[in-house]
Formats: sequence, structure tokens, C-alpha cells
Amino acid sequence: MSPFTTRPVIIGRHGVVTSGHYLATAAGFRIMTRAVTQLTLPLLCPLSKFT
Repeated sequence: MSPFTTRPVIIGRHGVVTSGHYLATAAGFRIMTRAVTQLTLPLLCPLSKFT
């Protein structure tokens, strides 16, 4: 695989939201900021108050 890519490498410390449309990305960001991932994927958030 070539090390050259036309897309940037993105690294997030608190999470990453991406999609093909800016409104879908905004909706994903709102969901992430409301900590819904702790309800839907509790195994990924073992220190959550919801588990």
C-alpha cells in the first residue's frame, strides 16, 4: 500500500464523527456530546454511570 493518500489522517482524543453530509455529521456530533454512546455501547464505556 502506498503511503500517499489524498485524505488527511484524523485522530481524535474524545471521539470522531464523520459522514458524507455535513448535516449528518452535525447530528452525530450532537449524539456524541449527549453521551448516548454510553447507553448504546456500554462495554466500550466501562466507567460509565449507566453500566
